[in-house]
Amino acid sequence: MDVLPCLRFQNYTIKPFAQSYPKEPQSIGEHIKKRRFDLNLMQSDIAATFGVSIATIHLWETNRAEPMVKYYAKISDFLQFDLFKVDDSTFSGRVKSYRYKNGLTQKALGKMLNIDGSTITSWELGEFRPNKKILEMVEQLIG
Repeated sequence: MDVLPCLRFQNYTIKPFAQSYPKEPQSIGEHIKKRRFDLNLMQSDIAATFGVSIATIHLWETNRAEPMVKYYAKISDFLQFDLFKVDDSTFSGRVKSYRYKNGLTQKALGKMLNIDGSTITSWELGEFRPNKKILEMVEQLIG
């Protein structure tokens, strides 16, 4: 009686992406979701990375909520590109770019400079420029 040796057979297939995989992401949430899928991570993994709840990640990915400014730097690091492109050739652009890269609200930056947060808003909108003394202080801070 002839006996065939036991053969081990393994079949490898590539798991297709879910229908919800964003092929051409447009929003911050879609970019996060695409990157998460690409890295084969769970929402809980991303939530731990950003220090938020799983529900927050779900809200971002389904475009039901936008991330707060304090998460912008972590999101850019995770996505490996600057999602928040700002023209930093102008004073208003440099202020906004500094805030985004450091995860600061306008109020928080105002507190650092000992001025009101609405003043920062006016600068970013180009409605108002600081006087020379404050301008020097701001330029020194934001580089």
